[in-house]
Amino acid sequence: IMFPDHSPKPQYFEVKKVYQNVGIKLLENGEVEVFNKRYFNNLNEFNAVFSLWENGREIESYTVRNMNIAPRSAERFKLNFNTANLAADKEYFVKVQLKHKMNMPWAESGYVQMEEQMPLKDATKAALLVDVAKNGAKVAMEQNIENNSVEITGDGFTLAFDNAKGVLKSAIYGETTVFEEGRSMTLSAYRAPVDNDVWAWNRWFALGLYNLEDEVLSFVSKKNSDGTIVLQYIVRSQAKHPGRRVKNDDNSFTLQNEARELGENEFHFISNRIWTIYPDGSVELNSAITGSDATVALARIGYLLQLPSELVNYSYYGRGPWNNYNDRRTGAFVQQYASTVDGQFVHFPKPQDMANREEVRWAALTNNNGDGAIFVSTGKLSTSVRPGNDVELTEAAHPYQLPASTGSWLHLDGKVNGLGGFSCGQGGPLEPDLVKSGENTVGFIMRPVKKGDNFEELANVAPSGAIPVVLKRDLRGVVTMDCAKEGAEIYYRIGNRGKGIKYTEPVNMSKGGVITVWEKATPALAATYKYDEITSIPITVAFCSSQEAGNGAEKMLDGDPSTIWHTMYSVTVAIYPHYIDFDANEEVTIKGFKYMPRQDGGNNGNVKGYKLQVSADGKNWSAPVVEGEFPAKADKQTVLFKTPVKARFVRFTATSSQNGQDFGSGAEFELIK
Repeated sequence: IMFPDHSPKPQYFEVKKVYQNVGIKLLENGEVEVFNKRYFNNLNEFNAVFSLWENGREIESYTVRNMNIAPRSAERFKLNFNTANLAADKEYFVKVQLKHKMNMPWAESGYVQMEEQMPLKDATKAALLVDVAKNGAKVAMEQNIENNSVEITGDGFTLAFDNAKGVLKSAIYGETTVFEEGRSMTLSAYRAPVDNDVWAWNRWFALGLYNLEDEVLSFVSKKNSDGTIVLQYIVRSQAKHPGRRVKNDDNSFTLQNEARELGENEFHFISNRIWTIYPDGSVELNSAITGSDATVALARIGYLLQLPSELVNYSYYGRGPWNNYNDRRTGAFVQQYASTVDGQFVHFPKPQDMANREEVRWAALTNNNGDGAIFVSTGKLSTSVRPGNDVELTEAAHPYQLPASTGSWLHLDGKVNGLGGFSCGQGGPLEPDLVKSGENTVGFIMRPVKKGDNFEELANVAPSGAIPVVLKRDLRGVVTMDCAKEGAEIYYRIGNRGKGIKYTEPVNMSKGGVITVWEKATPALAATYKYDEITSIPITVAFCSSQEAGNGAEKMLDGDPSTIWHTMYSVTVAIYPHYIDFDANEEVTIKGFKYMPRQDGGNNGNVKGYKLQVSADGKNWSAPVVEGEFPAKADKQTVLFKTPVKARFVRFTATSSQNGQDFGSGAEFELIK
């Protein structure tokens, strides 16, 4: 938790917070309860500072000088703030800090030993952006055929959108270039790996997540009577080649593309991106992003913008002031912070992901004159900004190997993967902290900033643009639909013809096909999705011969390659053979099976020899339908039977491992129908 020079790493502050010997919580009656977790010592060596925070700024505080709380006991304190006059459109927190009264051998008086931040009141809904952004000016839209772009001009701004990629191409507010042509804006699902990402990084490389390319499949533009302009792009994003990380002689790395190209049916994203441009130059993006394989755990999901290097000043309202992630954030409080882009760089000996901030309400980037742009969350964002990009951080072994900065690289993410504890043997992030590639939504508002503007006032707006319908198909092929718009009415059509059907219940798309969806108020912004037929049979685990606690056989069926079944090893090591019985719940026709070895970089338990048997009752088993050996690869292995068989139960038996040890493991198992 410390750097070689004994300065604290970002994780130091989370450890300090987790280890603190006091529990502080805000009760429903408005009192604060302070519990002394110590077993022997009083808390009387501390003063307690209570402070009230409005939209991330401290507005009032007082000190309680006698914290005479006995060990393992609690005391309640009434807040001495006038909470009756809190502003409706502002957010409030209460912070309690326990500070040392006297100098200590290791810290001076006033040192914050323990602290907690508690939400007091949420902000009510702000004014709609469409109402705030009205300025009476007309906005012009022109299709630039030569540049394959849409150019939009208004009073004091010029915007361009790339019709080939579905992204912002350039943005000029007044005399300030916020986004310049030739720079990049891309869908982002990758981060420079941290040590704990060893369970996932090989798959990120193999899927080419560091090198996604956008391709517009369809485009719609329209002008609204309220003066706004709407652009909708349906975009396919995929890497051209799979990749891998190669270590060089100087210990640096190269992200190397393989010779073969990824096929159309290999992993990709389909995005429905709806841009709304307002008369004052504000831009709102609402997007629904669907990955073709919902089991893939991504590093993040959002957008990466390469902004001009002149935008050097970074202010934000969210968790900080140090790095934080969704599973390492309790020691980072929600406040307003100001920094430079260079100041966000963390000097890890091996460059890696850094500067992430969770629960960001808004983030602003400005030049030294105070001009630039503010990015406002339509919900909550994870943001980071750095002088370099993720590929540069991945390839450098040490900071001195990083190239010169090519801009201020801004991530605006709907969610960033947690860190987990894999490098210490505790596994990857927990399920709630993972970013799955299935269905995700990402949105933000970009507004111009001029010298002297108040960030809080600019950010005090609610999104009012069109919102895409989000589709989710489960492992059985059943599709559910949702739209974040209040009171939304969703319609859909299966196939390319026919009338729209109002969505009232889930739709079975297990056979695959084409489905088109739209929200009633915006039929022109319909989006079409294509699904392949579900070829696997729904099954459950009936019995497992050996499994380690926390790594049960059900992990083979959870659709998550990052989790594994593993035979027992903590109490005793179970010896081969190992087997799992699966239940299809009815007699089905089975054409084969798929086995995926563990994807976390480990090889203990990866199955080599196998056989598969079937049963009608789960007691009497057939001779092996098929048996053989898997190659020593991490890829999913597919085994087809010579002749399909009918059965309800299946026994998958591992007869040997790839490394010769007695462990058995696997990430996923499927029956092919």
